[in-house]
Amino acid sequence: MFRGLAPPRGRWKSGRFFRGALPAAPLGFFTFPMLDLSTLNPPQLEAVKTIEGPVLVLAGAGSGKTRVIVHRIAWMLEQGIDPRAILAVTFTNKAAAEMRERVAGLVGTASARPLTVSTFHAFGCELLRRHIDRLGYPRRFAIADAGDQTAVVKRLLKESAIDEKSLDVRKLLSRISRLKCEGRVPELSRAQPADTETSQSSARPSLKVQLRFSQPLKARGASALGASAGDLGRLLSKSVDAETVLAGRLLSRYQRALRAQGMVDFDDLIQLPIQLLESQADLRERLRARFRYLLVDEYQDTNRAQLRLLEALS
Repeated sequence: MFRGLAPPRGRWKSGRFFRGALPAAPLGFFTFPMLDLSTLNPPQLEAVKTIEGPVLVLAGAGSGKTRVIVHRIAWMLEQGIDPRAILAVTFTNKAAAEMRERVAGLVGTASARPLTVSTFHAFGCELLRRHIDRLGYPRRFAIADAGDQTAVVKRLLKESAIDEKSLDVRKLLSRISRLKCEGRVPELSRAQPADTETSQSSARPSLKVQLRFSQPLKARGASALGASAGDLGRLLSKSVDAETVLAGRLLSRYQRALRAQGMVDFDDLIQLPIQLLESQADLRERLRARFRYLLVDEYQDTNRAQLRLLEALS
């Protein structure tokens, strides 16, 4: 998917990445070879030359969708659009590097250098490097690896008196990741204890699976999670496992534990930028003014969180 807006009259006033400090660049400041569009078929050419408004390219594998994006960027530059106003995102470092190289091959390395071409996560990481302190994190943070995440979850289970051997910790982390990819930030994912729910939830699903919780959970650990063992059981349906229930219960504590250690996990590289953009109006407006053109490769693979990030930028 592409989003494009007509450039304002006169000069662009774009800045350093996220800071707005670069001097204005007059049209024609960036020079590059004449662009050859003769190899594009009519539908590709239409997509490349359509700059104003949204454009969605639907085509099969190997039909040249990335080629359209690359040529569209080159066409935008040829029309005098400031390269610093363009943000192109994709899903892998390899794909991002290939896109940069292909654009440079069309317009020249110097003209392509000011472009922002990256993965969703690399873009989010750069944003956090500059502004994560607005969310209460230290400016210098680390990205938690699988070992760090496992250690945090095991500690939380121990604090809740849940025997880690009764659960699949890797599966539990996978469920936490799924919640984040669905856009369920901690503030929205806390499961309310059953005894405080309203009459709207009076019709509870029956317990269809055999829980493998250890005895300590039934005694003390369930209350540490905000519900009794019976309450946890009533939250389950035949299609939900224990790890899924616990993921919702532990997510906010998991986030707080990471922050206390100055760490974020891979999913936070999308979720925390969303929180930044939605809560910090000045930063959101600055980025929207900076990145006037958004291009997304393999748009069909975006999840809810990534789509929400794009919407915050647009």
